[in-house]
Amino acid sequence: MEELVADALQKGATLVAGGKRPDDKAKGNYFLPTLLTNVTTDMRVFREEIFGPILGVMAYDDLGKAIALGNDTEYGLYAYGWTRGIVEANTIARGLRFGSVAINGGGRGIAVPHGGIKESGVGKDGSKWGLDEYYYIKAIRMPLV
Repeated sequence: MEELVADALQKGATLVAGGKRPDDKAKGNYFLPTLLTNVTTDMRVFREEIFGPILGVMAYDDLGKAIALGNDTEYGLYAYGWTRGIVEANTIARGLRFGSVAINGGGRGIAVPHGGIKESGVGKDGSKWGLDEYYYIKAIRMPLV
């Protein structure tokens, strides 16, 4: 996590919150939730799939270009978009090529499948669709006489 934040800061991102481990190790040995703004496409926080509490934010003026930037990755696990408009929300959700897309929030319910596309894996877990990964379906034909 430290290397990702350092890379972003070196390349011009702004650290709004977090960006390190707690100073008092008695409070935990984890990475603080981190918010970076002014993120650009050459930063690792834009290019890599991060499994930690780092959010890199990019502002945009053109929704189509923003969706194209979001899709410009080899990964496709989860994407997030924020908007006040329902038309824009639908455009974002349909346009982003990810296993899951969250609009104006995060998290998922137990009935919602979870899984990625592209280099983020295949298949789904959770929900009835996740169980399909464990089925082996066989068709058998035989004469009754």
